Amino acid sequence: MAEIVVTDPTSLDAGKIGAILSEHVDMTEWHPRVHSRAEEIHFASRMIALGWVRVARLDGAVIGFLACDRHDIVALYIHSGAQRQGVGKTLMLDAKQSKAHLTAWSYAQNIQAQNFYQSEGFTEDHRTDGCQNDLKLPDIKYTWNHNT
Repeated sequence: MAEIVVTDPTSLDAGKIGAILSEHVDMTEWHPRVHSRAEEIHFASRMIALGWVRVARLDGAVIGFLACDRHDIVALYIHSGAQRQGVGKTLMLDAKQSKAHLTAWSYAQNIQAQNFYQSEGFTEDHRTDGCQNDLKLPDIKYTWNHNT
């Protein structure tokens, strides 16, 4: 079985990262499309340029990514064909190795993400009505500390 490898992305990975974002929106019934596919690729490009992104590769292909602005996880998405295969755990382990504290947000409707963060030792910090996020959907902030 091939090994999942976590690396820094290249600028050419923006298209694949944008495609993973778009796939998530397309496959998630409760997630409205508020950004075009071109905007998602631009967002991916921007996150890469800022140095926020680490990608998971299998046989060289990008199958997932985690974007972290200092200690805030901005995005964690896995290609649908690679979900439930340890890709998210591998990316999270990579992030935890370089941070003493992490925060993450999950939409209240995203039970899969909530279960994942909780399984990774994150605890619920607080909930909002969503007025501050781009989808305007209720969300939950999670925190993780290395010492707990």
